[in-house]
Amino acid sequence: MRKSVDTRAARAVLGTFIVIGALILVLALVNDPDASLATAALPATLLVAGFPVIGVLVMTSEWGQRTAVTTFRLVPRRSRVLAAKVAAALVVSLATVTVLLVVCLSITAVALAARGGSVTAAGVGEEIRLAYVSVLTATLFGLAWGALLRSTPVALVFTIVASLVADLALRVALGDVARWFTSETSATWLLGEESLSLAAVTSAGIWYVVPLVVGCWLQTRWEVR
Repeated sequence: MRKSVDTRAARAVLGTFIVIGALILVLALVNDPDASLATAALPATLLVAGFPVIGVLVMTSEWGQRTAVTTFRLVPRRSRVLAAKVAAALVVSLATVTVLLVVCLSITAVALAARGGSVTAAGVGEEIRLAYVSVLTATLFGLAWGALLRSTPVALVFTIVASLVADLALRVALGDVARWFTSETSATWLLGEESLSLAAVTSAGIWYVVPLVVGCWLQTRWEVR
């Protein structure tokens, strides 16, 4: 946990989520006269695409900074280190989205009260649930590919760009069969927007389970220099 936030770059990444989220919310409130308290969850929903970055940085930073040699020497059982990385990344993401939601709920409540409108909690619970599930899913995605690719730049490019390109290419090449292989299928299932199916399980295995398991297995065997 400490190593996840003890650099300027890490703190800048986490702070950026809060600042950009607040700006998005202000723009939404200014341009939507019918905004409600549920609007506070909008920034978290829009920024979810950036949360794989946290998973990637937590899983790959030590290899780039060459501090893995110290970590694995202090804790020879690398599986314990990797499990701690997964837990730390998920906790950091949850903490970040919690702070973001608190800030946005406060801004929204003040803005609605200033307009003289009613501040009701209708629909807020569902929006917050979706925000948390989306963030956890996105962070796990970054962890999985960060573990497998190990390189921070390569993993960042893949999680942000390549996965979308892969989904598009699969849909063009395979048509309806593509849903068995695209990351979108497992994402919609994890968000509760689609019922459990064999296609969703297959997609989750390809995009989450296999890269995380294989990546962690490889990291326990990579030579540390």
